[in-house]
Amino acid sequence: MTGESLNRLLENLSTGDVQAAEQVFVTYEPYLRKVVRRQLTSRLRAKFDSVDVVQSVMADVVRGFGKQAGAFPINTT
Repeated sequence: MTGESLNRLLENLSTGDVQAAEQVFVTYEPYLRKVVRRQLTSRLRAKFDSVDVVQSVMADVVRGFGKQAGAFPINTT
């Protein structure tokens, strides 16, 4: 992904584009999962699944963009 296409994707995400949120997840999830797996100690891996950590991070990203633009009807309860 080029810098220009990433900027466009982030702009779309900030306007509440659900497809942009999906594309961010599909594009970056495998990389982030590998990073999380490498960073979790074996003791933590027994308690936390890397996929769950990545999904939590992605939810925070989308929530943050949604708050910024008043987009994404996300239930925060």
